Amino acid sequence: MESPLLTIRSALIFFVFASLIFSSTPSPQELQIVNADRRGFEIGGLNCGTMRLVVDVIDLSSHIVRVFLTLKVENTGTSPASEVLLAFPPTQLPDAPNGAKFFSVSLLNQLNAGETVTLEILYTLTHSLEPFPEEISQSEPQLVYFRDSAIILSPYHIKEQTTFIKTPSTKVESYTVVEPTNRANTELKYGQYNDRAPYSYSPIIIHFENNHPFAVVEELLREVEISHWGSIQITEHYKLVHAGARHKGVFSRLGWSEVGQEGQLRLDPGPQGDGGGVERQHKKKQAQIRKKPEEAMKRMVVVENRNRDESTSPL
Repeated sequence: MESPLLTIRSALIFFVFASLIFSSTPSPQELQIVNADRRGFEIGGLNCGTMRLVVDVIDLSSHIVRVFLTLKVENTGTSPASEVLLAFPPTQLPDAPNGAKFFSVSLLNQLNAGETVTLEILYTLTHSLEPFPEEISQSEPQLVYFRDSAIILSPYHIKEQTTFIKTPSTKVESYTVVEPTNRANTELKYGQYNDRAPYSYSPIIIHFENNHPFAVVEELLREVEISHWGSIQITEHYKLVHAGARHKGVFSRLGWSEVGQEGQLRLDPGPQGDGGGVERQHKKKQAQIRKKPEEAMKRMVVVENRNRDESTSPL
């Protein structure tokens, strides 16, 4: 895989899986996206042909954006293709239409003329949610902006494309409508859009409630102490900041104790008995999570393990 033509301000990690993975560098006009399905954040393009199907799934349920992208690519040219270009806004590449920036994915096997291949891409983005308002009081919910494009930015012609965006709750203040747009519970659906030209772009903004702690590690120091007796002690020092909305006004301990949200967290209980033996334990599969605002972080997560033995019998 070639290195990116330009680095993105947001941290970006993606994994590419392909049924066939291909080689050579025809012009973008020789590839087309037959179908595109996006579920997460953004979708990319390829480097020689048509995308028949693009499906994109964008998960906004936490402060880290997760994107799952499915591309069905067809080589409509006469020469084999060996790479695929994924295009991402925002824009810092001066020579690309709509300021697109690219990642080049090298294919293991050539995509010959007339052949199609399905690519599945998973990536995550940080610092992509913008708190608005930037300051909130202790009792106010945290609202954030998410910016993207209803039309998947790509250097290829896209035959069919759909984008699904999942929000943490049904509390959505506003969202851009690019017909056809549908909303059901916590999901927004943009599309299906057909026969979109290369570098088509239609900006959207979604304003929604997201009360997750926006914890960011600014500094991490790990100390490893190796004993002469063979033991190892590891100490980690974290400097955490809350990157979400800033706190305004007076902090109230009473209000802090009254505001609590509970959720479910799966914890695996240890199967060790009092006598050191292994026992069969019948436990609840989940523990309670309670999160409360705190002065510095605004919210801290306290995991309260409520697993209780309902019955215990030795093996």
